[in-house]
Amino acid sequence: MHTATKKVTHIFVSFTGALRALKEGRVDAKDLRYGLFYFRSSKEYAYSQEAQTRVEEKFYWTLVTALDHAKQEERIQWRKILLQQKESNSLAITIGLRGNTYGELNELMVKHGLQPMRYRPGDTYSFDGIEERVHNANSYLTVTY
Repeated sequence: MHTATKKVTHIFVSFTGALRALKEGRVDAKDLRYGLFYFRSSKEYAYSQEAQTRVEEKFYWTLVTALDHAKQEERIQWRKILLQQKESNSLAITIGLRGNTYGELNELMVKHGLQPMRYRPGDTYSFDGIEERVHNANSYLTVTY
């Protein structure tokens, strides 16, 4: 169990949603400090120039600093980029993103001392579904997306 485990108050499931929540004042640096992160976007996107231009710099850097700390404490899981080679007359590389799952989010939650969500294999992964399932398992947590 990690030192931040007992203090988890938020689960952030959208990079853009976390930026928006910072800008709107719905979350602050403390919420980020004690949050878990399981984004639909990739790490490559979060650290890109495009992501930096979505909000004012101070909000972007507040989130990125929190993500750096979360990495050190294993409180973040990034969506994976999959590279797949296709053979044809020329070699082409297809880049895709592996979808997020309730199971992977559960693993992150349990790793940090939280109760797992209940779900059935094949349940459609959605923000509303996450929020409902997380609250049923851990009513005090805030899900931000």
